[in-house]
Amino acid sequence: MNVRTVVLLGDDDIRSQVRASLKSERNVDIVAEFCALQPRHLGSIDEMNPDLVILDCSSRRINPLLAMSDLAKTASRPQVVAVLAEGGIVDFKAIARLNPASFVNSPAGLRRAVLAAPLPAPVHGVAA
Repeated sequence: MNVRTVVLLGDDDIRSQVRASLKSERNVDIVAEFCALQPRHLGSIDEMNPDLVILDCSSRRINPLLAMSDLAKTASRPQVVAVLAEGGIVDFKAIARLNPASFVNSPAGLRRAVLAAPLPAPVHGVAA
């Protein structure tokens, strides 16, 4: 069974809801959580090489457009699942141009998006 590694980015309330939604999924491993996204966090995310980043697009501390742009520049280039909480002010068109793996606004949608996201192909070759 392939385990999907996940990093959560967002406010405490959304991260808590995401944890609760994915708690029963045995093939999902939440490897880190951040309430802000700074350059040092990007380095940590790159080192962890997660399959997915779940991004709270209504976070009070994280600009989702900047976060998606910064994540796309990392060497690990994780797929992003954009969580759109009710009442959040988000420019959907701008986020869509940054090509998230999916947009979700419910726990069921989140589980489907996390489980359906394709895993990266394994790298084969000779180590130097």
